[in-house]
Amino acid sequence: MTARLLGRAAFLTAALSLTASSLVHAGEVEKAEHRRLSEDMEKKAQKNIWAGVERSFQELLALQKAGEVLTYEDWLLGAQAARGLGDMAACKDRLTQALTVEANAESQAWLDEINANYVSVTLKSPNKEATATLTIEAMLFATDQRLAVEVAQKTLAETREFSGLLPVGNYTFTDGTLTKAFSVASGGAPINVKLVAEGGEKGSGGGLTWAGPRIDVGGAYTLGLGPNAEGTTAPGAFSGVGARAGVGVELGLSQNFGVALTVGYHNLINPLGEDEVVTDKAGGVTAHLGYGQLSAVLRMSDLWITAGGVFATGVATVQSPTDVVIQPEECQSADGIEANPWCVYFTENAQAGGTMSGRLTAPGASLSVGYALFDLGDGLQGAVSVGGGALASGVRLYPWGQVALTIAPAPKRNK
Repeated sequence: MTARLLGRAAFLTAALSLTASSLVHAGEVEKAEHRRLSEDMEKKAQKNIWAGVERSFQELLALQKAGEVLTYEDWLLGAQAARGLGDMAACKDRLTQALTVEANAESQAWLDEINANYVSVTLKSPNKEATATLTIEAMLFATDQRLAVEVAQKTLAETREFSGLLPVGNYTFTDGTLTKAFSVASGGAPINVKLVAEGGEKGSGGGLTWAGPRIDVGGAYTLGLGPNAEGTTAPGAFSGVGARAGVGVELGLSQNFGVALTVGYHNLINPLGEDEVVTDKAGGVTAHLGYGQLSAVLRMSDLWITAGGVFATGVATVQSPTDVVIQPEECQSADGIEANPWCVYFTENAQAGGTMSGRLTAPGASLSVGYALFDLGDGLQGAVSVGGGALASGVRLYPWGQVALTIAPAPKRNK
């Protein structure tokens, strides 16, 4: 019995000794790695290889989690690396840690300088379709300040978000549609800027992104295609130039989407010349239409796309042949039956033609693409638009194309 107890005691003693030896060995390995990383940081810092210093410092932070205690010099080199990479928030945090390990007048002065020249700023742009940009009003000469702004700009371009320290100055933050200006003042409170329309978040129901009059004025070319029903007394195909102008209101419902309601006038004029004759295609044409249009509007920065439904009504007058066609003998066969339908002459009365007038009522659709070129003040912008559409009556289709000047409200730019 005594021998058995003595054996167990010996085994337990050996196990504890082995465990302690392993722990000591593990601690020695970590300390050796700590020394290696610290020396590596010093060498790279002398050559201003701050990315390399940062990598080694991150490995030191991993050792810290395992129980290693970082020295004042470690934290100071980490702060210098962060400054060299433009991350002044990390620089400030590491410098603060260094001063908790060891008081140092020079490092304290550096920390005071950071607090006097930098402020915590958080920027966010929810618009996934646009690139967020940040600009500063005045040129920065200090290298660390310039790097801090460049890092913020790069981060915003990649992720649309930034949180860190920015140097004192006046800034403009924009996604191309919404814009906010803010100032960083020495000793100021943290700043939080989010690009959303006035009145709240997108979809919150608070306020309109833009609102104001919409005007479209331009020239149009309109066709009246041939009748789509046989046996009709309608004239043949015709075409002509004219004007198309509309006025109404446009409302922005979100950062990129809105609606427009307009009413307007659309005409077509193609008179006969004095020496022209009316053929089987309609000759002199005039049309005067009023229309109403409800459209969806897509805004992508300066690119505007408008599409919607149209309802038009008005009157049209067309001169068309009414007399019997007379063909000379050489254009007829021996039995008097027409032999050549392309050899056509008209009587003197037919040259004047007949006049057909009627009311035109037709629904349709339109699409236009515009590009904003200038600001008009009072929240308005001017754009050149190219578009077209078609009306469909029971007799024929009326397609048209248009080049126009479009005036519409500019999206609200928050300041």
